[in-house]
Amino acid sequence: MNETYSDIFGIIVSNRHIPNIDNWKWEMGEDLTETGLPIRDFRELTRFNQPAHRDDYLGVSIDEDHGGVHTNSGIRNKAAFNILTARTGGKQLFTPVEVARLFYTTLVNHPTRTSEFIDSRRGAILATRSLFLSDRHRDQKMKAVQSAFDDVGIVDAGVGV
Repeated sequence: MNETYSDIFGIIVSNRHIPNIDNWKWEMGEDLTETGLPIRDFRELTRFNQPAHRDDYLGVSIDEDHGGVHTNSGIRNKAAFNILTARTGGKQLFTPVEVARLFYTTLVNHPTRTSEFIDSRRGAILATRSLFLSDRHRDQKMKAVQSAFDDVGIVDAGVGV
């Protein structure tokens, strides 16, 4: 999860000066390679061979990419992209600061050493419930977070989550 949260905060920080999210640059990591080309794209994950859905999870040996932490981080990144770009009535449902708070709260309050994909969903939903308790768009935000994770195959059959 660490790789995902680093990417989420990185994409928000690198675009913070661009008020219209439609104009954000969704590629990242171009400074990490000799080619100067990006290594990830939040909008189109498969462009850099990252799965965009849990069904496409790539089994990678522990010796390669520490079991796939970088390769498979895109699945949660796509959920974050879905949340960042969620709209209601043609307007952004979340501000970038709200999304940063949502994922920060999720990161510091919910994962454990044994957390899996579903735990990131559960944590994000719990964070949404608490952060937007008095928000008039709370129900829409809850649905958007749930849908964002549903769309990438991180679903929860549990009741009341």
